[in-house]
Amino acid sequence: MPNARSPRTSSAYRNALIAAGSMRQVSTAECATSKTIAGARTEAAQRKSRARRSWWYPLQLVVLTFAVLLGGLQLDQRLSELLIWPTQGAKFVEIGQHYDAAVQLPKMVIVVAGFNRRDADAIARALLPSLQDSQTRVFSLQYGSGIYEGDFARKFDALYELYRPERISLFGSSMGGDVALRLAAHINRTYPTGLSPDTSGTAVTNSATAGGLTTAAALKTKEEPPAPLRLDTIYLDCTPLSDQNLRSESRSKAELLRGLTEGLQTDGGGLTRIATEMLAQKNSWLHGFPPSVQINGDRFWYIFHEIRREKVNLRGASTLLIKDQYAVIRQFDAAQTLGALDPATDIVYFLPQNREMDTTVNVAAATSDLAGFADEFGLPVQIVAIEGGFHASATRNAPQYNKAIGSYRAASDRLAH
Repeated sequence: MPNARSPRTSSAYRNALIAAGSMRQVSTAECATSKTIAGARTEAAQRKSRARRSWWYPLQLVVLTFAVLLGGLQLDQRLSELLIWPTQGAKFVEIGQHYDAAVQLPKMVIVVAGFNRRDADAIARALLPSLQDSQTRVFSLQYGSGIYEGDFARKFDALYELYRPERISLFGSSMGGDVALRLAAHINRTYPTGLSPDTSGTAVTNSATAGGLTTAAALKTKEEPPAPLRLDTIYLDCTPLSDQNLRSESRSKAELLRGLTEGLQTDGGGLTRIATEMLAQKNSWLHGFPPSVQINGDRFWYIFHEIRREKVNLRGASTLLIKDQYAVIRQFDAAQTLGALDPATDIVYFLPQNREMDTTVNVAAATSDLAGFADEFGLPVQIVAIEGGFHASATRNAPQYNKAIGSYRAASDRLAH
């Protein structure tokens, strides 16, 4: 047969293979014996040892680790975008008593949440007793999945054209105060004469709302020309005017997240967020140094569940948003922003009665900076201490905040009249 080999050819073939070292003839009796298995393990260990001594082995480990980490972060980000934090821009949501969109009230208050928060709904609801009356709409700014250039300004312009208020106040909680100040500067730049950009340039006084009339008298339709737009008051609650006003622990936490995501060119997602938050709070559950490390299991799982419930959910702030919020603080130009404000705009700064109770922002340094800018630009600034307060505690100390805001507004109304 053509394929048949002669005994001589087959023997030569086997001898050639054995000489080349490709295979070794093993009898059936030798298979799966302890000696054979031990020899195979020894050979494998020797090959592994030779590989580990090679110059390329550490490089291979670094590349493999980086590839796995980067792939995991990108997968985490994609899944989180689909399941947890869908991509969307900012929007203003009305809080409290709702009026029909065709109804125009003379006053509007916008509440802005701070670092690590996606919206200011809870803050706005807590402050409704002092912020809302029969002539006022209250809105919460919801950040969306990130902060996009010009997004707040465009959304505010659309909000203004829809409701056309005559007087606007802003409340910024913590880092949200920086957003509120930038929004205030935009209002002054966009409406330099107090008029809507699409008006004829003539100030129109509306007597229907003069004297604080009742709701029925205050309601108007948008068929009338818009009245002058006035920026009344900017409330700042423990707001940093630069990243230098942040205490070291808060700055380190934000820098950890920023460095991780920017260094790897990916924002990560829910798992990244949990890992970063857990590392930032490691002093609460991890004690000691290697090799004597002790983990407090109860504390670890408590913090883990708190982060998952508060931060990694549909209403939580995405990893991208956290990075963008910290960028707002780092890039905030206090001199330029405060210099763009109208000197007639009041600034009220809330802080804890005991300054040290704010463990996030150095409010003493922030108010010192604010006082310097107030003197430079002629801005009226009032510092209000909240008894028993801590960092941006409007939701937990609502009675004290409402009392302070109510007293301030009553005093302002007396001066106006």
